Amino acid sequence: MKMCIIGCGSMGTALTEAAAGMETAERVFVYDIIRENAEALERRFPERVEVSEPGKILGEIDLLIEAASHEAVRDFVPPALEKGVDTIIMSVGALGNDELLGRCREAAERGKARIIIPSGAVAGVDAVVSASAGRIDEVRLTTIKNPRSLKGSGDYLKRKGIDIDNIAERTVIFEGSAREAVKAFPKNINVAATISIAGIGFEKTMVTVIADPEAERTEHHIEVKGEAGTIKTMVKNIPDEKNPGTSHLAVLSAIAVMKNMTGGVWIV
Repeated sequence: MKMCIIGCGSMGTALTEAAAGMETAERVFVYDIIRENAEALERRFPERVEVSEPGKILGEIDLLIEAASHEAVRDFVPPALEKGVDTIIMSVGALGNDELLGRCREAAERGKARIIIPSGAVAGVDAVVSASAGRIDEVRLTTIKNPRSLKGSGDYLKRKGIDIDNIAERTVIFEGSAREAVKAFPKNINVAATISIAGIGFEKTMVTVIADPEAERTEHHIEVKGEAGTIKTMVKNIPDEKNPGTSHLAVLSAIAVMKNMTGGVWIV
């Protein structure tokens, strides 16, 4: 299998390292808006990794992995899907834009490709998908993060007059729909988008974000109520060493999907 990884930050680097060690990964192309980041990975794995712009290799690859940004989803995912390339999306919050979600779905249909969304930093997404086959009345996500992991999360905090450096106690900094949450925290709350797509949508999925300076790990609590009963899950994630805004479990979930796709065995 030939694949392309877009984004060579902490997550993209971890995915490239994993892919370079897979015997079934014949070639790994990498791309980053900062070319030096991609070239550093090419130098580390010269026999397996090659720098290339995604648009130039869509006819060669079997799998595209987006691990960069909402903008990368917009620019690179629809063309890949239309070319028949299965695509893993990590910046799932981008799909909170209905127009972009529609473009991706239409492109996937035309190209007979798959949009693949890993479970990311949460547990129980499979149960949410199962429950959505029936009636779901309520989905709630409560996320608790250390304030330092929320830095660089856009202008929401500034607009609300919240100084993330001076939060001294557990503080609710956001309450609203998942659609509002992914706009407010485009790099920090992709899990809200994942469970929205799995369940009852961005408008009906309710999100609370709590900043807690005592939190050593990021917590995600999901509660689903419906005709199947009540589903509750909770995870306490260790932050990624290089990027505290990303949970290590999110990185591992993407690696697990890559291994499933290249190895021919899929456990769901």
